[in-house]
Amino acid sequence: MFTDPKIVNLHDLSQRAYITFYYSGKRYRFYNGKAIGINCMPNNCDTLAARERLLKQLVRGYIKALLSGWTPEEVKTPVQKQPLIQLLNQVAQDIEGGSYSSVYRRDILKVVESFSDFLVAEDRKGALPDEIVTADIERFLKRFSSSGTYYQNKRRTLGAVFSRLLKQGYCKTNPVLETTKRRAKAVLHQAYTPEQLAPVLQYLKENFPHLYLCALLMYGTLLRPHREIRLLKRKHFDEHFTCFSLDGKENKSGRIRSLPIPDFVRQELVERCIGDLLPDENIFTRCLEPFNECYFNTMWSRAKTKMLDLGLLQPKQTLYSFRHAASVNVFTRTQNLKLLQQLLGHSNLNTSLIYLRSIGAIQVESSMMPEL
Repeated sequence: MFTDPKIVNLHDLSQRAYITFYYSGKRYRFYNGKAIGINCMPNNCDTLAARERLLKQLVRGYIKALLSGWTPEEVKTPVQKQPLIQLLNQVAQDIEGGSYSSVYRRDILKVVESFSDFLVAEDRKGALPDEIVTADIERFLKRFSSSGTYYQNKRRTLGAVFSRLLKQGYCKTNPVLETTKRRAKAVLHQAYTPEQLAPVLQYLKENFPHLYLCALLMYGTLLRPHREIRLLKRKHFDEHFTCFSLDGKENKSGRIRSLPIPDFVRQELVERCIGDLLPDENIFTRCLEPFNECYFNTMWSRAKTKMLDLGLLQPKQTLYSFRHAASVNVFTRTQNLKLLQQLLGHSNLNTSLIYLRSIGAIQVESSMMPEL
């Protein structure tokens, strides 16, 4: 009925610490022991060590109260009115301390910083959450009007921030929901033809060896380059490199993923002596630390310029085109959309269909139409 209370201590005496837990699916947060009748005030401490000690005491007190039948629903503490800019700072701290993806964390922190600067520029540092209206959000979003995709990304991220504040009771509505939407134009990752694939891979092998291995893994295993391939370690492969396994935290789908490895990928891994690495060593850097998130993007930008000059690829062909080419290859040979969905690691079949529709892989013939 309730989760174990957890301590949220930011190790900064200027920021309040608290304990948090869920009761009947609802999240509760307590800064002291008043609700259960104990004198425990962690945020009055002068040192971090003393505050940590009282926070642990506070956790024990709330666990004992919960087991004795006390419910947080009995506590009717009004939400304190705090300036929005202060609440935005709290959201940023919660996101930094949470188990979120690096991309989500980056986007939230950037939009929080930008919106805080916006409030300062408009001389509204003391504005309360409910004082922000849709017109204010519209003015802020105009800063990101260079493209529909850029605008929608900022709109969606800011909406997530206000949604958190709404759930915590700091505002009554989400002002972002009524703002203008813009059409985001999808980027077409044109798949490589079989004739193009070999020359492109050969060029990468000779000039960009790390990018070559990344492309080979994308095509052979359909893994994603930045969140999955870049972070691959020796332990993700079996002894003879015949299959790989990723747990839910190591791939975008959030589910355990285990697939066989084609011979052409296995041969490259063996030639690179990946088997000599320690279990936690990265297969690209050959040490514990992986390349940074932008590494493959940077390498691809350099390689693409040169390959375009050589006529090896088309302008709309990208690093992700290796994954699209693999999707076309699998579907052409199997005609099995469910299998393709599993290989791509998609939770929604419609997402897998986009890989085929965008490149015209699904061809409908008259013999496929219904018969009476």
